[in-house]
Amino acid sequence: MQHMPKHMLATIALILLSAQLNAQCLNTSQYPANAITPLTGGQTTTIHTCCWQTEFAVVTGIIPSASYTFTYGGGGWVTVREGAYDGPVLGQGDSPLTVEATTAQDLFAHWNTDSLCNTAQVCHASTVLMSNPGCDPPVASTSIINDCGAQQFSVEVEVQSLGDAPSVGLNWTVNNGAPSNLGGLQTGTYSIGPFPFGAIVDLVVMHAGNPGCNVAMNDLTNGGCAIVGCGPETYTYCYPNNAYLIQTFQGDQGYPLRITFNSGMVTNTGNDPLTIHDGFTPQDPVLFSGIGNNGDLTGVTVTSTNPDHALTIRFTSNSSFSCTDGGLTPEWNYTVGCLDCEPASATVGEVETDCGAQGFSVLVNVTDMGSAEALQITNDAGLPPTDVNGTGVYTAGPFPIGTPVALVLENGENTLCSVSLGSFINTMCATIVDCEEPPLEQTYCYGEYDTEEWLYQSSGPAPLGIVFSAGTIENAAYDHLTIHDGTDQAAPILYDHVLGGTEQLAGLTVMGTGTSLFMRMTSDLSVSCASGSMTSWVWTVDCLDCETATATAGDVAIDCDAQSFTVPVNLMDMGSADTVLITNDAGLPPVEVTAAGSYVAGPFLAGVPVALGVMNAENVLCAAPLGTFLGTVCATPVDCEAPLQEHTYCYGEYDTEQWLYQSSGASPLGIVFSAGTIENAAYDHLTIYDGPDQAAPVLYDHVLNSTEQLAGLTVAGTGNVLYMRMTSDYSVSCSSGAMTPWVWTVGCISCTDPQATFGTVADCPHNRYNVDVNVTGLGSGDDVLITDSWSGDTLSGIGLGNTVIGPIPMGVGVQVSVINGSNPFCSTVSEQLALPAAACVITACDLLQVEHCYADADTVWFIYTSGESVPVTIFFNSGQLLPGDQIRVFNGLTIDAQLVYAGNFGGDISGYSLTSNNPDNALLVQVVSDGTGSCATGEASPALHWSVGCGFTGLDLAGGTAVGLFPNPSTGMVQVMVPWPGIEVVRAEVFDPAGRKVQETRSLPHAGGAMLLDLGGLADGRYALRLSTTTRSVVTAVELRH
Repeated sequence: MQHMPKHMLATIALILLSAQLNAQCLNTSQYPANAITPLTGGQTTTIHTCCWQTEFAVVTGIIPSASYTFTYGGGGWVTVREGAYDGPVLGQGDSPLTVEATTAQDLFAHWNTDSLCNTAQVCHASTVLMSNPGCDPPVASTSIINDCGAQQFSVEVEVQSLGDAPSVGLNWTVNNGAPSNLGGLQTGTYSIGPFPFGAIVDLVVMHAGNPGCNVAMNDLTNGGCAIVGCGPETYTYCYPNNAYLIQTFQGDQGYPLRITFNSGMVTNTGNDPLTIHDGFTPQDPVLFSGIGNNGDLTGVTVTSTNPDHALTIRFTSNSSFSCTDGGLTPEWNYTVGCLDCEPASATVGEVETDCGAQGFSVLVNVTDMGSAEALQITNDAGLPPTDVNGTGVYTAGPFPIGTPVALVLENGENTLCSVSLGSFINTMCATIVDCEEPPLEQTYCYGEYDTEEWLYQSSGPAPLGIVFSAGTIENAAYDHLTIHDGTDQAAPILYDHVLGGTEQLAGLTVMGTGTSLFMRMTSDLSVSCASGSMTSWVWTVDCLDCETATATAGDVAIDCDAQSFTVPVNLMDMGSADTVLITNDAGLPPVEVTAAGSYVAGPFLAGVPVALGVMNAENVLCAAPLGTFLGTVCATPVDCEAPLQEHTYCYGEYDTEQWLYQSSGASPLGIVFSAGTIENAAYDHLTIYDGPDQAAPVLYDHVLNSTEQLAGLTVAGTGNVLYMRMTSDYSVSCSSGAMTPWVWTVGCISCTDPQATFGTVADCPHNRYNVDVNVTGLGSGDDVLITDSWSGDTLSGIGLGNTVIGPIPMGVGVQVSVINGSNPFCSTVSEQLALPAAACVITACDLLQVEHCYADADTVWFIYTSGESVPVTIFFNSGQLLPGDQIRVFNGLTIDAQLVYAGNFGGDISGYSLTSNNPDNALLVQVVSDGTGSCATGEASPALHWSVGCGFTGLDLAGGTAVGLFPNPSTGMVQVMVPWPGIEVVRAEVFDPAGRKVQETRSLPHAGGAMLLDLGGLADGRYALRLSTTTRSVVTAVELRH
């Protein structure tokens, strides 16, 4: 072998090094896929915001002799080729690079890191700028001509020079719409339009000989139309949807200009803000921008500071909720005028209340008249104004008590110099209670965010008292009522609502020690009388100027047949009354008596305590209690030899009921409910006691904070007596239709329990299980009943042997009861039974072959896990799926996991595979069929066959990656679940069966790895999809069917 001399090797190396230093870079990957046309008129065009230094971009619409400057945002080396991506090099160098086109062929810009053609996959923006190619552009200017009356404008275009063109043209669009044209123009002035106020006009002056010399004039629109004068003038405006308002005002007397809003609304969401500029245009400084006081513009005031004394209102609104559509009232009312005056100064003194005349006045001290010779104190109560002719103290009023009044110190010559004094109302006047007249009857229905006060004063020396006869008030955490022994809140408290629940005010009696009582209430944002949740208050105020009757009560008399009782009352002295009432709190009418003697109060419901008293019929404050009385309930006998007793009850509002049962022998009693509901325990109550009254131990108490289903409730006592009691509030009852009637059975517990065993039996393919109940003993009955808590069904007439209960979903618990067929109080109840979904998980790291011939209208589950710290993969080998049938694959153990595939693979499942990508290393597969044909009925063949195992497919399994495609097959839009979410930019490349790349895109996936691909431009067929970053790559298949 002949060796080359060392000096020749060195020479060759030097030649190669020189070639590398001046390499003509050639990249083979195009991005973006479309060609870019540069803008004219010296405007920079963005090629793409994310280009890699491994790619080239195509620029089209090339003008020979034009200069093109290519810039790569991250710096680096630019090579520009002409005609093709591998065509002749037009120029190369560091970014930015400028080249001059020699032909109209496309230019191909290659991006690299340096002159050695090194590469990098890092995102940077790239741009191209076309310069005028050896021609003189035309020279033109524009002027905006407003037509304020018609709310439109025109654009005057003055063509001052044609450049080197024989003529020019005008091309314009309005709000990016269709273009309009004027051609063959020489120097001169041309008008285009008119356009509506607010329109955006983009104009291009066209060079007739060379488009590269076109001149663009964009974003042309109207200015404001000034209304000149010092006024003051008042304007109104009811703005429509999609409003666009620019209005300019200018003073003409050398004084600052002021705008004051007297009233008007905008939306309080901030969607329709008002802006006022200090000058002629929307580009001048902002003096105000906002929505006023929560949408109310009243009081918004601005004053100009510019030498032109101009103010511009600018306003836009969205497509809904405006003044014209009725969503906002009132319309705008604002005053504009020159500030050619000085405001007056004043202070407001005390509000003087004349309770006798039911009026109040306000003292106003005018300390400075400003520039006015005369002023007026005006009001919004409709009364004549108060004239002010100089400084001093003036009285405004009198105004009606209880009516807020707004006062203004009005400058009649210029309202802009008027001064708002504020809003005023009187101090409280007491309501006089005439002790010689009948009691004062009062009512009130309070609302949300309510505050109300009452002050009562007696006409003489007698103390006052208040007695409520009706009304409710919400929980004291929200609404409040307080009564004070005096004239205000500083006086001692006689009553304060402190209950943690709704309080019934009926019967509330408050006695003062003096001649005044002050009462005050407040409420929050909800649950009031006005909303219908509480009832109206009714109360009486009277003087304690009477003597109370004297009486005693005797022993209670019980009527067991009527379940009621009465109380004898001995009235010994009538006091100062002509008529005395024997009152009760059970809702029965009082007993009216006109002479001393013996009387009977009642009958009342047994078991319910009743408070009795005597009261002066002419003055409810003269009353005395007799005490609280209770007639015991008479027991309902339960014959242990007779059939079980069945009872029903439909409870109403403000209901109270009780039941007492006693067995005929020594056997304990039991209660079983078969139907009925009861409202939330915060409102309605049901309690069952193991004895004759409420003092006995509680066997059951309704404590749920939601509606309770009573069906199935079983209560067994220890003795032969059971007591049951219920109460309800003012709403949501059985009689209103909101709850269902109660049905229950009472009987003696004189039986023996049946015997049974319970076992669970899995049905894994359908993700459910059954309970096998083996009845081994009937107890004292001839048969048994079987119920379960899952279905609520009851099976009757069951004998010895096995009975299957179910199916029940996996993971759902159930209790099964085996009940004596003759007496429901004897039963055997299983423990809480359940079968976890984990019982059906198949460990399949070693290769597992599965064949499944699916049936009609069926859903079958297969849950696989590797059982190790590696992913599990499923490979679909063969099988047919009919239209309407599908396979679903979830990336985890349950259907709550990510759905990575749902479809029928186009009918042929062959060749598809998926790999898990979750901590459980699991996949859940569902085969779902409709009822129109299947493998089992012979329409689909062959049967489905798949393989499951660890790492036996070729989709980058070593990295544990899995690509989810949905839908697949697709009609165009495909959602890809990238296995590396949120890490870096992902390149998505699509290859046809011949291996040719037919589409490419790249983006940073959304959180969770979602990436949306539009493959609608590709023909039907199967394609390979490769996802890659700088460090990762994975390939999967996708099928298109349009």
